[in-house]
Amino acid sequence: MRRVDLSDATMRSPVLTDTNLTDADMHGANLSRASNTLLRTILTRTNFTAAVLGGTGVLSDPAEFVRVSAVGADFSSAELAGVTFQRSNLAGAHFAGALNLDTVTWLNTTCPDGTNSDNNGGTCENNLVP
Repeated sequence: MRRVDLSDATMRSPVLTDTNLTDADMHGANLSRASNTLLRTILTRTNFTAAVLGGTGVLSDPAEFVRVSAVGADFSSAELAGVTFQRSNLAGAHFAGALNLDTVTWLNTTCPDGTNSDNNGGTCENNLVP
């Protein structure tokens, strides 16, 4: 699924395992529904700008990124309320203007600046790159 265009798509209950979404366009996509797990997925340079990956409310279940490689991915202006990044690589990822970064769970994740969230007090919020 390299270079696939999923911009503005609403993905209900996707479980993407061992999927290669390198250079995919997920601009404005909505992954805030139940069971949104991305497991061992390659998201290199994937465009998540303005995507809804998390949220609050009855129909929301924030996305879980588990053991993903999102090197150079763009999460600018994305809604991240309650999202989890676990054992993932976010080196060089962009989060400019991302919403609700303070509610993201970072577990043993490589932050955009190359440090590990576990060594940064359990967060990457202060280790983003410009």
